[in-house]
Amino acid sequence: MGKARILAVEDEADILEFLKEFLISGGYEVATALSGEQALQLLNGQKFDLLVVDLKMPQINGIEVIKRARELDPNILGILITGDFTFSGNLQELEHVGIYNWLFKPLGDINQLLLMIQRALEYQGCQREIKKLKDELKVLNQTPSTQLEGLSFLSEEVTKHIRYELQNYLSLIRTFITYLTKKLEDTDEATRKHLERLDRQTNLYEKTILNLLEPPKKKERI
Repeated sequence: MGKARILAVEDEADILEFLKEFLISGGYEVATALSGEQALQLLNGQKFDLLVVDLKMPQINGIEVIKRARELDPNILGILITGDFTFSGNLQELEHVGIYNWLFKPLGDINQLLLMIQRALEYQGCQREIKKLKDELKVLNQTPSTQLEGLSFLSEEVTKHIRYELQNYLSLIRTFITYLTKKLEDTDEATRKHLERLDRQTNLYEKTILNLLEPPKKKERI
């Protein structure tokens, strides 16, 4: 996956240049706009993952830019920056129009912006995965039973593999505990009891995992 593309929108040229250089140093591909109108022109011709937008700008403000950007791409998210300390939006209402969060100027801890961008992009990724799963479920609901049987077989094979790997892992732990127990025969009573408890817990975990991953019994056809 390539670099995430960010559009920074700010009507003060020095702040905009600072944002651009900072976001590029953070590993992002960055385009800039000095106004809401310029931002919309860029959005009409290019695709971006995220907007970092000043709230108060002449003619088209930051919230309006994000709203219109969402009309072009429903997946895009925006982060507002504002020098208005009286601004306090309802986060749920802001999320509804695509605003992930906001920061106050001056940006004292600029790394907070990077963290916010990272979380916004992770949120986008989760939303894409949810949509993908929903689409797959729709396909499954329309899939003939013969194909579903094939998917069931594949699921059983994956489960067998997971079970095998976990068994190996727990066996290694048990072997190591046995080794320690023999090596530390002359150790104090508390250490021996601790090792015995670890061994019992490992056995319990193994039984639990095997029960959870037990292949379902096939129903006999009448």
